[in-house]
Amino acid sequence: MERGKTRENESATHRTPSRGVTDEEESEKQESEFEKLYGKGSLKRLIQRRMVRIHNDLLNHREEEEDLNLTDGITHDGNIHGTRATTRERGKWSKNPRGAAIKNTNIKSGILGSDKKSDTAKSNHVETEQQVASRSIEIQNNNSSDGCKTQDDTIKAKTVMALKLGTQINLGRDFSSNWLSQNKTSQRFSIVKCSIPLASNGTYATPVERPWKVADARLVLEDGSIWKAKSFGASGTQVGEVVFNTSLTGYQEIITDPSYAGQFVLMTYPHIGNTGVNFDDEESKKCFLAGLVVRSLSISTSNWRCTESLGDYLEKRNIMGIYDVDTRAITRRLRQDGSLIGVLSTEKSKTDDELLEMSRTWNIVGVDLISGVSCAAPYKWVDKTGSEWEFLNKGSEDGNFHVVAYDFGIKHNILRRLASCGCKITVVPCTWPASETLKMKPDGVLFSNGPGDPSAVPYAVKIVKEMLGKVPVFGICMGHQLLGQALGGKTFKMKFGHHGGNHPVRNLRNSCVEISAQNHNYAVDPASLPEGVEVTHVNLNDGSCAGLAFPALNIMSLQYHPEASPGPHDSDSVFTEFTDLMKQAKSIR
Repeated sequence: MERGKTRENESATHRTPSRGVTDEEESEKQESEFEKLYGKGSLKRLIQRRMVRIHNDLLNHREEEEDLNLTDGITHDGNIHGTRATTRERGKWSKNPRGAAIKNTNIKSGILGSDKKSDTAKSNHVETEQQVASRSIEIQNNNSSDGCKTQDDTIKAKTVMALKLGTQINLGRDFSSNWLSQNKTSQRFSIVKCSIPLASNGTYATPVERPWKVADARLVLEDGSIWKAKSFGASGTQVGEVVFNTSLTGYQEIITDPSYAGQFVLMTYPHIGNTGVNFDDEESKKCFLAGLVVRSLSISTSNWRCTESLGDYLEKRNIMGIYDVDTRAITRRLRQDGSLIGVLSTEKSKTDDELLEMSRTWNIVGVDLISGVSCAAPYKWVDKTGSEWEFLNKGSEDGNFHVVAYDFGIKHNILRRLASCGCKITVVPCTWPASETLKMKPDGVLFSNGPGDPSAVPYAVKIVKEMLGKVPVFGICMGHQLLGQALGGKTFKMKFGHHGGNHPVRNLRNSCVEISAQNHNYAVDPASLPEGVEVTHVNLNDGSCAGLAFPALNIMSLQYHPEASPGPHDSDSVFTEFTDLMKQAKSIR
């Protein structure tokens, strides 16, 4: 039934107006039937799109003729002139007697801007509708038969025909030619001023700018692949290791995590930036990552805590970002080949070969990255988790335990969780001597998370060794790896690492599974650990070591981030375990 109705409507479009039906009624009927098929206002929109397309053709062919009349469609000074077969005036269709010549009172002498003025312009006389149509068809026929005619004539003829409400162009439905002839409507000339100035040589002085952003950045990977994208944030050229993160939320915590120093973070979740950024979610005072790669960047923000957009935030901190790139394809490549070095650039002066050479000569292995993210001098930390975010039923009393936290790239929420458990915290730089720390007489020492290769920071391993057995220690992420090396074990670089907020970890002590947030490219080899060291947690995705304990020396560590809340609070209990360990050691002394 629906198909039959469609055919009936199609045939109705081709009917010749019957006697007794006025021109006004028939024109409104034609427009109404077209809108039934294609939606309200579809005819006008279609004609506008066709006109824009034809106008672009005129721009591309760069008209250079000195004197063109109204029918040809464009003047010497860049003005486009066209003829409308129909026009709305005061809400009604205007009509003229058949075959009547129309005089245009809007066009005055000299408006064409040509030294040689035509007789038509001088007398303000305009050709009739039939003359215009026949002249347009004549131009088109001459162009097809005579090889000497230029393609510009054809385009100008199409301009005139396009202005006749689609009677000479393909609108998806062919209107009857009788419809126009029986609608003796008035003609009106309109002038559209070109906004692009012409240079003295006849060429366009400025390039045509598109109303949408075009690809202006490249991500070149060391395997030779080149990914074109659109830029946001800062501009320039940056080199780094490309890793992918599978978190669905928390992009601001990710970009402010110092553990991402020297890395491009590719978000596998496609829609990024919709909640903007705010001060409360920052995990450090600045961004340390090399760049951000996303599939779709939100053009608007919607969050009651939002203070600015992600693009503005990164631009102020000189961090590069790209979007409109196939992040799924890059992620598959990283999973297959492992983490790759890449170069992100918005500079057109640099060739692809130059960027590829940069990616193949830079290496992140063996580079000390924690010295670039650590604090310069010791400071006190007192902030707790905000009352609106606190989930513990009761907290410990303030100042029960003094903890010295080594800043290898520490996240603010680790300090907040320790403070919420009743700890008084002193944060020290990564190179702070162990002897100075022991002089502070701490109840415990925290070795924080941080970026890069633990084998590249032997001074940090030495500090950890000097602490073992003297005070309870707790290592997180980089601190876990440094404890592994200090105990005599080995670390190795993983194929593509663990980055995301959905990694399942089994606690071997209670057989519970925790959903954890992780961010590391290196892991401890459990087979290399000495006797007495216990593996307490295992990553269920690949079986890698996710936690250690050495009860004889009051040591505990985790490879992932217990302060993060992906589970949402599966691993937060380790902070209480650390305070219990300090309480036990304090009672023995």
